[in-house]
Amino acid sequence: MNPNMGKIDRLVRLLVALVLFGINLWGNFNGIWLDALLVLAFVLSITAIFRFSPFYKLLGISTCKIKE
Repeated sequence: MNPNMGKIDRLVRLLVALVLFGINLWGNFNGIWLDALLVLAFVLSITAIFRFSPFYKLLGISTCKIKE
C-alpha cells in the first residue's frame, strides 16, 4: 500500500474522528446512530494512521506529495 494521503488530510481526519468519539461519549445518540458514528470515527482514524484511503485509490486521488 502506497500512501495516498497528505499531512493536512490526515490531520483533518484525526480531528474529525476525535470529535465523533467525543460526540459518542457525551452526546444523546443511541442505537444505529451511535454505531454509525463509531464506525465512521474508527474508519477515519485507521485511514489516517496508515496514510492510505481505499476510496482515494478507487477514484485515483492522492493528496500525498510523495510520488508513487
